Amino acid sequence: MLTGQRREDLCALRWQDIREDKLWVIQRKTGARLAMTLDLYLQLGDYPLRLREVLARCRLPGPSDYLLNSQRSRLNRRPGGALVPDTLTKGFSRRMDKCGRVQEIYPPSFHEIRSLSSRMYLAQYGTEFHLRAAGT
Repeated sequence: MLTGQRREDLCALRWQDIREDKLWVIQRKTGARLAMTLDLYLQLGDYPLRLREVLARCRLPGPSDYLLNSQRSRLNRRPGGALVPDTLTKGFSRRMDKCGRVQEIYPPSFHEIRSLSSRMYLAQYGTEFHLRAAGT
């Protein structure tokens, strides 16, 4: 939600993509290049969601070249390998179910979080930033 990036782009992010106090993203679908400051944040009610803090939590599971990774061995994958986009989507759905706060017949999908992020950036930072963050 914080970066507003597509799941394929999130799964491809590596620690080497963080330099000069920024997270550098090349969107696979559009080729857009983004540099997001690590001080970026979204205000979620009383809770500020900060990129620097989220990235620090990504290091906790274990060593990996990827920001989002699995520490489990699976078929041809070793611990620390990149997440597959479908794994990210399914994990999100499981967390939404466990959360129990979403009582809708059709709870929001992972893809809808990108849209929500875009709307929140528009409200908090304005049109120019919102378009840049989306890579458009």
